[in-house]
Formats: sequence, structure tokens, C-alpha cells
Amino acid sequence: MAFQIVENVPQLDSGCNFEKWTKVLEAYFISNDIAAEEKKRAWFILGLGREGYQTLRMLLLPAAPTDKMYEECKEALMAHFSPKPPRVSRGKEPELKRAESLSKDQGQVQKDKGQVQKDKGQVQRDTSQVQRDTSQVQNDTGQVLRDKGQMQSGRSQRQREIAIQRATLAIQAAFRGMNVRREIRNKQKAATVIQAAFRRHRVYRQYKAMRLAAIIVQTHYRAHLQMESDCKTYMKVRRSVVLHQAAYRGMLVRRQLRGMHKSVKVIQTYYQMYKQRQYFKKLRRSAIAVQQRYRACQIRDVQVRQYKSLREAVVCIQA
Repeated sequence: MAFQIVENVPQLDSGCNFEKWTKVLEAYFISNDIAAEEKKRAWFILGLGREGYQTLRMLLLPAAPTDKMYEECKEALMAHFSPKPPRVSRGKEPELKRAESLSKDQGQVQKDKGQVQKDKGQVQRDTSQVQRDTSQVQNDTGQVLRDKGQMQSGRSQRQREIAIQRATLAIQAAFRGMNVRREIRNKQKAATVIQAAFRRHRVYRQYKAMRLAAIIVQTHYRAHLQMESDCKTYMKVRRSVVLHQAAYRGMLVRRQLRGMHKSVKVIQTYYQMYKQRQYFKKLRRSAIAVQQRYRACQIRDVQVRQYKSLREAVVCIQA
């Protein structure tokens, strides 16, 4: 839809897109060299109209729109007219639950706004009924005045008419005050519900961020502690394994040395036995040779003596 221009200021209609309207208003500020925040806020409120100003006032309760800056007012209405959908990350069930809860809260807020609109329509209908009753009372009052004039009742009738008019005005004022207070209470309740839902959403988002950061810090800290304990356990086990390996290897080496010592002793024993045997055989051969020579010498001496005695005997016989 086209924007209405009131004194060269674009007006926000009920069917207009708020984001497009803000862009047109920014272009108006640039074209007219409006840079001060107070002027921007004044032109912004002027362009909102009656309904837009009421909506802004409800969103900024308990503060007034004139107490806020231009950017704060624009962001409040932007969040109201163009709410951003919540981001949902795939595969994360807590985030999906949070998004569902937020969508439920937004649905509840929309229902509350619809109820507020219904109450507002009811108030308007009651106001129209009061106006009709007021017109009827005024007609009745006129008829009474005409009757009083015809009857020429005088001062007492006039006082009675004044009393009736005052009573009527008092009843109308009380009824209108009651309707206005009811409407204000309904608007305050709706604004309180909307503000509470938004503040809860904002605080819950901050809480989720802080909780995620705390979980990350705790995870890293616990991982660091677990790494230190695992390193200590690994070093103990490694030292134990090294000691057991050293003891086992020493046992194997000692067993191997004992086997080698036994083998060496056996070899040495057999070698020494062989050397002694060879030496014994050599001595035996020498002893046998000596004995043979000695016995041969003895037999030779006996034979020589026998020969000499026989030779002497032969010589004696021959002589």
C-alpha cells in the first residue's frame, strides 16, 4: 500500500509494512538533513499515528516513548511487527525443545493480544451503548424540560432537572471511568504478559549461553584432570612394567649364564680328562719302554754271564 503523507511526513497505516515504512522514513530524514536524535524521535512518533503510538507506548511500559531514543523505539516496534524466527540447529534436541517452548510462548502472546483486541471491541461496543443511553437520557431530559416548560413548574422543576442532569452526568462519568479503567487494566495485563514473555526469552537465552560456556569450561577442566591422572597412572604402570621386564630379563640372562657355566665346566672337564688321558698314555708308553729296556738289560746280563761261564768251561775243557 502507498504511505500517507502528513506535512511531508510518511504515515504508518494499519496495512503497511513497518520495515518498508522505516526505510521511507530514513530516506525522509536523509533528504531533509535530520540528524538529531530528538528530531528523529519526534518525526517518528508523529508518523506513527494514534494506533502506532498506543502500540509503542504499551511496548515501552512503564517508560514513556519520549524517554527513549529513536533507535530503541524503532527496535521495539520492529520486534513487535517483524519478529525474528528462532534459530533451530539440527540434531540438537534441547534447542528444538527451547524453540518449541518459544513458539508456544509466542502463540500464547498472540492469543493474549487477540483477547485484548476482543476486550477492546467489547469496550467500544459498551461505549457506543453508553453513548446511545446518554442520547436517550438527553432526549428524555429534553422531553422532561419541555413538559416542565409546558407545566410552568418554575424554580422547583428547574432544580429537579438540574439534579437529574447532575445524576446523569455522575452516572455517565462513573460508567465511562469504569470502562476506561477496565480497558487500561486489560492493556496493562497484555503489556505485562508480553514484556514478561520477552524478558523471560531474553534471560533464558543468556542463561543458555552461560550454561553452555560453563559446560565447556567444566568439560575441558575435567579432561585436564583426567589427563593428569591417566599420565600418573601410565607412568606408574610403565615403571612397574620396566622393573618387571628388567627382573625377567635378568632372570633369563642369569639362567643362560648358569647354563653356559655348566656347559663350560663340562667342556673343561672333558678337555682336562682328555689331556690327562693323553698324558697318562704317554707316561704308560714311556714306563712300558723303560720296563722293556730294563728287563732286556737284565736278560742280557744273565745271558752274558751264562755265556762267559760256558765259555770259560769250554776253554777249560779244551785246555
